[in-house]
Amino acid sequence: MNSKLIYAGLVSALLIAGCGNDDNDFNPGDRNNYPIINPNNPGPGQPQNPNPFAPAVTLDSGTLSSIRGAAGVPFAPGATVTDLDTSTLQNGTLTITGGSGLILTSPGTPDIGTVTGSGTNTLSVALNNNATLAAVQQFLRAVTLASAGTAAFGPNTVSVSLSDGTGQTSQTVTRNVSVVGVAALNLTVGQGGLTTIQQAVDQVAATDNGQGSTITIPAGTFNETVNISNDPDLAGLTLLGPNSSISAGVTPSTRGAEATFNRLNVDAPNVTLSGVTISEGVDAGIDEAAGILLRAGATNFTASNDRFIRTGAAGNFRGLINTIGTTNGNVTLRNNLFQGFATGVYLQGTSAANPATGSILSGNAFSGNNVGLSLDNVQNTQITGNGFRNQSIEQIGLLNPGNTVVASGNSFDTSSSLTVYTGTAADTGSLDARNNFFGTASGPADAGNNPRVNTSGTGTFNIQTTPFLTTNPFPSF
Repeated sequence: MNSKLIYAGLVSALLIAGCGNDDNDFNPGDRNNYPIINPNNPGPGQPQNPNPFAPAVTLDSGTLSSIRGAAGVPFAPGATVTDLDTSTLQNGTLTITGGSGLILTSPGTPDIGTVTGSGTNTLSVALNNNATLAAVQQFLRAVTLASAGTAAFGPNTVSVSLSDGTGQTSQTVTRNVSVVGVAALNLTVGQGGLTTIQQAVDQVAATDNGQGSTITIPAGTFNETVNISNDPDLAGLTLLGPNSSISAGVTPSTRGAEATFNRLNVDAPNVTLSGVTISEGVDAGIDEAAGILLRAGATNFTASNDRFIRTGAAGNFRGLINTIGTTNGNVTLRNNLFQGFATGVYLQGTSAANPATGSILSGNAFSGNNVGLSLDNVQNTQITGNGFRNQSIEQIGLLNPGNTVVASGNSFDTSSSLTVYTGTAADTGSLDARNNFFGTASGPADAGNNPRVNTSGTGTFNIQTTPFLTTNPFPSF
C-alpha cells in the first residue's frame, strides 16, 4: 500500500480526534489527548483517623445552603470532638477554613483560647486550659458561617482540623456549602408541570435572585439538548440525576436506572452536573459536536459520576469540549465514564501565553475512544487516578503543557501512546508523569511498542516517567 496514503489517513484521524488546536486550520503541532482522573475520593462520609491518639472531628453531613448576603448560621451544629488519650486540648489549635467569599465568626462563649481571624474565611484558636473536649465541641457547633455579597454562587467548602497540644493532629474534615440567591429554587422534572429539563432551567432563569438553584432529574430518557445560558440567575446551578452519589469512573459502583439526555451547553459559572448519562451527543457545527460544550462563561464547571457514551460512529464527536478561542478555567471532572468518542475530553486555552488553568481530572474512565484526553495550552492541571483502556490513537495528548501539569496514579494500557507536543521552538512541553502504570511492569517504552511516551515539536521538553508503578492500581478496569 502507498505509504503516503497511510500517513495521510493517520493524520486525518488525529485531526478529527482533536489533539491540538481544533479550529478550521488544523495545526499539526497541536496533538492533544490526556488521561484523566481517578482521585483518592473518600466519599461523602468523614474519614477515619489512622492515629488513634489524635483528636477526631466529625461534621454534619449533607450540603449547607448559604444565602449570599444573609446573616450567618451555625455551619456544623451537630459537630463532635473526641480524643482517646486526653480530655483537655491545651496548647493545641483549632483551625476552620472556608472557601473564597465565606465568612466565619466565632461565638462569644465558651472561652477556649485566643481567637484570630473571626469575621474572615480563616478562623483559628490557640487553645488554653479551658479547652476541654466538651468546650471545644460547643465552640465549634456555635461558629457561624455567612456568604459575602461577592461570594460566587454554587459549590464551596469549609474544612476543620484540630491538634491536641502533644503533636497529634486530626484528619481534616470538610462540609460542603452551596452559596445561593435569596430566591434559589429546588425543582424536580416531572413535577409542577415541568416535563423537560429545559423547562426547569428556564424557570430558574426567570426567577430574580435564583442563583444556586438545584434541579433534580429523575430516571428516564429526555430527548433534548439542555441550554444553560449566561443568565445571572443560572450561576451556581446544580443538575442532579438519580446516580449523583454513585461513581461511573474507573472504580464504578452499582448504579440504578439512569436519567439520559443528549447534550448540555453551558455558558454560566459554577454549574454542576452529577449522576446522569449523556448519550451520543449532538453535532452543533464545526468543532462543536459534543455531549457537553463549555462556552465562554462556563468557568468553574464540575461534572461528577456521569456517563458519556457514544454508540454511533465516533466521527468528530467529543464527550466534553470547550469552545475554540475560550479559556475555561477550573474545570473539575471526577468519577465519570467517557466511551466511544473521537476524544473523550478536550480542554484548551487560547494560547501558550493564555492557558487554561486549575483543572482537576480524577477517577475518570476513558474507554474505547480514538483519543482519551486532549489538553492544549494548559497549566496547573492535575490528572490523577484515571484509567485509560483501548484508545486507538492516543491515550493522552498534551500541547504546550506548562510545568505545573501532573499526571499521577493513572493506569494506561498498551493500546496507544501518550504524546507531548510543542507548537513552536519557543514553547515548552513539560509533564510530570511519575507514578503511573504504563501497562507493563517494565514501564513505558522509549520507542516502538506501546505504551510509548512521545515528544513532538521543536520546543523544549521535560518529561518525567520514573519512578513508575509496576502493578495496575485498577485491575478490574
